[in-house]
Amino acid sequence: MTNPPDDREFKIGPYRVLRHIAQGGMGAVYEVEDPDRPGRYALKLASQAKSENSKLFELHRALSSIPHPGIVTSHAIGTTQDGRCFQLLDLIDGQPAQVFAKSMGTPGSTVRTTAVITLAIHLADAVAHLHKHNIIHRDIKSANVMVRKNQSACLIDFDAAVLPGQPVRHGHFVGTYSYAPPEQIRGEAVDGRADIYSMGVLLYRMLCGRRPFEADTTEALIEQQLYDRPRLLDVQVQDIPDQVVELTMGMLEKEPEHRPQSASEVAQTLRQA
Repeated sequence: MTNPPDDREFKIGPYRVLRHIAQGGMGAVYEVEDPDRPGRYALKLASQAKSENSKLFELHRALSSIPHPGIVTSHAIGTTQDGRCFQLLDLIDGQPAQVFAKSMGTPGSTVRTTAVITLAIHLADAVAHLHKHNIIHRDIKSANVMVRKNQSACLIDFDAAVLPGQPVRHGHFVGTYSYAPPEQIRGEAVDGRADIYSMGVLLYRMLCGRRPFEADTTEALIEQQLYDRPRLLDVQVQDIPDQVVELTMGMLEKEPEHRPQSASEVAQTLRQA
């Protein structure tokens, strides 16, 4: 279903569906209207798998209990007549982080660098809030960081997230290869420093217009992520503050213990810059 039929009203639970937005690993996402709330919302509808139903309930429980302007709000949870779970979320009116960065001018320009650093502070604050509540996102990337019209960041799509008390399957990759740290690619247990690496990839990309690692095949990309050093940020683009260059390269260290140890530390360094 990409759009509701013209001749009848298409609903999921009490919510009227306006259009199909996306298809993800856990199910479909729709734009909907809520009869009890003004405005429009995003509704995630799980597939038939019981594990996906359980994950949506857990996500709602976790996200609804830790409100933060930089984290998408989960408003409600329910189940359809055929047993599929649905989750009502904020519909973020914005654009992906890299699209926003490009709109701010050429890499190295004062306007773009300032806008990117400000956005990265918002993101780091949101991630610090997640980590404080023992949630690891595991898929921070441009498409999952939406930038509102006021230039604030909102982190979305928690399908890959590790939630409090949830066991993590070792040897199983979840995430996006071009943003994932080596330990995540290897299927090892991860902590908040995995998100710091992913934020480093995004910050590098927003500042200079390209990812630290790019390859023609997934296998070559994985090889780079595991073993290669990225080109220095200040070689890629000029006029980035030294403190920001040092921070970004540190976030991309292969070993978690060599990265900044918290998102709060990242935010603090960016504020100083």
